[in-house]
Amino acid sequence: MRYNISLAEYYNIPIELFNKYGILNPCLKENTKMFIDPVLLKDSQYEIFSKEAYRKYLDFFENLYEQMRIYVSLPEDLKIKSKNTMIRKFQAKGIPYLCLGFSVSGNLDKGIGINGASRILNNAERLFGLDIDNNPAIFSVVYLLTEKVGPDYISDMTAQIIIEQIKQFTQEMSPKLGLEVFKFGKHMLPRHPFMDCPILLLPEDILNLLPIDVDINDVYKGYSPNDDVRDKVNEYIGSIFKSSNDKKRKSSVQKQLFDYFNNNIDVLNDFMQYAKKRKSYSYDFDVDKCGYYFEQRFSKAFDLNDIDVSNLNQLEIIDKTIMGFKDKIDNNNDIKRNLLWVNNKPRGEKSWQQAFHLAIFQKLEDSGFDISPEYQTGSGPIDFTISKGCKHRFLIEIKLSSNNPLKGLEIQLEKYKQCIGNKKAYFICFNLEKDDQKYHKIIHDLFQKKEDLNLNTDIVIIDGRINPSASNIKRH
Repeated sequence: MRYNISLAEYYNIPIELFNKYGILNPCLKENTKMFIDPVLLKDSQYEIFSKEAYRKYLDFFENLYEQMRIYVSLPEDLKIKSKNTMIRKFQAKGIPYLCLGFSVSGNLDKGIGINGASRILNNAERLFGLDIDNNPAIFSVVYLLTEKVGPDYISDMTAQIIIEQIKQFTQEMSPKLGLEVFKFGKHMLPRHPFMDCPILLLPEDILNLLPIDVDINDVYKGYSPNDDVRDKVNEYIGSIFKSSNDKKRKSSVQKQLFDYFNNNIDVLNDFMQYAKKRKSYSYDFDVDKCGYYFEQRFSKAFDLNDIDVSNLNQLEIIDKTIMGFKDKIDNNNDIKRNLLWVNNKPRGEKSWQQAFHLAIFQKLEDSGFDISPEYQTGSGPIDFTISKGCKHRFLIEIKLSSNNPLKGLEIQLEKYKQCIGNKKAYFICFNLEKDDQKYHKIIHDLFQKKEDLNLNTDIVIIDGRINPSASNIKRH
């Protein structure tokens, strides 16, 4: 079994059922890097989110707003006694059985603890001390400008607020997907196969790549200041945002913005009005530009079952499997068009590597081989190693023709081979060049370098273009 497997795959549920109901098919061992965007709640196709969950979310922040108003007006001695209570209100525990977020494994999502909640409270207290409009959207500004508060936080906070609606939704939709349910508290929920807890379902239409509230650049792109503050925003805030691309300066940018809002209440109030009314759009899972469903869709559409590797030695099995993969990619425009290209552009190198791994995995595993992606060599990670016992290890490095393949062959792969004392390797280059002259130069340079350095490396050229030309340079 592959390390990363989806809920549909594990329970053998047709992916079409998840598509029919618009439900996320989560990965079970690696979190899906998606987030609940609270702005999307009100537009969900499911009333339990568009009405119940959205109202609960608004009520929470309206109540929190009033509580903060009271808190900042307390005498200092009472404020000290109340501080821990307020800090707890800003804590957001990760909910591992949602399978969302940045952490590699669902059970490692710890959320925001006391230190992070304290920073949020301190910033909230400063802004609430100003003469601001009555607007709970102030918390969007607080989250945006608090250091080390990332997209996980707003998602975890939202999930924490609407957890009952999520559980009710899961209880209702599980039978429609054919999932067996068990008693967890007052709900009947499916069991997570790898954790001692339930697994919860989410509609795709409340999910986004990144909650816009906590991403500086994305927030500013949608902000159109009113006439009264436009000059201030363009002159000062605009220059701050332009310099925010450097991640190392993000905390500095947050501080500059916070200080500016603190000293310009009219701009702060205008920005809060925008935050309250802003629009957001759920991630398009059909186009799936970032490839969250890539593994699931590719595994269903592509297999090498028709390749016969019986009565072959180990090297021949690997060789025939790789060349079988090459042949199918070379000659299958549908797979390339539907899975490996998006909006007439090729996916990133990681997706092509995933395609290779998914295609060869089962065939080679059935033949007794171990396939390890991202194998550490001491000089960096090689894309794949294929091994059988201690004596047989094959290295594979994959490059797109647009990603300096000559360097990958001459420098990276040779260093990897030296580090682990390995002689046998494959260098796979996916040709994505529209210009045939450029393509032929890349191929010529690769094979010339192999000859000049007397490399014991098989170079495999795979045509990744949707409309390949008649030319097709074979492996040498």
